[in-house]
Amino acid sequence: MEFLDCRGCSQPLSPPVFQCSLGHPHFLCSSCSGKLPESKCKTCSGVEFRRCPAIEDAVNNILLPCKHGCGDNITYYGEEAHGKVCKKGPCFCPERGCGFTGPTAAALLDHFTTHHNWPATTFIYGARFDLPAGPGIRVLRADDGHLFLLNVASLDCAGDLRVSLVSVQANTERPVFTCSFAYQWRSHQCSQNVWLDNITNSSLSDGLPKDKCCSYCLLPSVQGEAAPLLKGIFIMKKVDDEDGMEWEDDDDDSSFEDDEADDHSD
Repeated sequence: MEFLDCRGCSQPLSPPVFQCSLGHPHFLCSSCSGKLPESKCKTCSGVEFRRCPAIEDAVNNILLPCKHGCGDNITYYGEEAHGKVCKKGPCFCPERGCGFTGPTAAALLDHFTTHHNWPATTFIYGARFDLPAGPGIRVLRADDGHLFLLNVASLDCAGDLRVSLVSVQANTERPVFTCSFAYQWRSHQCSQNVWLDNITNSSLSDGLPKDKCCSYCLLPSVQGEAAPLLKGIFIMKKVDDEDGMEWEDDDDDSSFEDDEADDHSD
């Protein structure tokens, strides 16, 4: 397939495609052809590049099966774009400049906990667990291996916090998770309830989702307190049945006790 790569930037060719005027298989993309000094071919003595409809037809009609196994046939130059929307595509590390991609939740979990030292907590759908809401990213791993990223970020010098939760999965259109919890500052007896409906799904190809595309809440600061406690966190999973969607509940009576769930950190 290297024949269908640009001689200049080595990226897959997409229309418009330009060919050396001498007829040699020296093909350039539109961007690279415009950067040539005096439009001269670097490989031979051709003095200009011209549109090549034959290669343009080829790159539009040579289809390859999706390497992730979704069953779609895609153009060679469309492989990267398809990977960002493929339902079986890889997931990405959201840390800026990292570039890690992982085809499985296990690979991502290992990367998050060993390379970035993000703490990880294992939980059961529908069972209560508690977490400190200190600034930073925490990995939540469900008992079925599914990963979530809980991100707590300071908004301003006043100490207000933004708590967001994202489901790490490749391009699933319909939200299948919801979350509820209460938060309490350690010096206060009262707690406030929060409901995050329809947790955002993301492959993290563009980093952590922004405010308008993410399930999040804002926690106002309390003077003298570093971080609140997130209490009674419940993450629920929807499953398909013949009549639509229903809740999957792995909870039992002991899940509603006030004991704090174990925090398994790597």
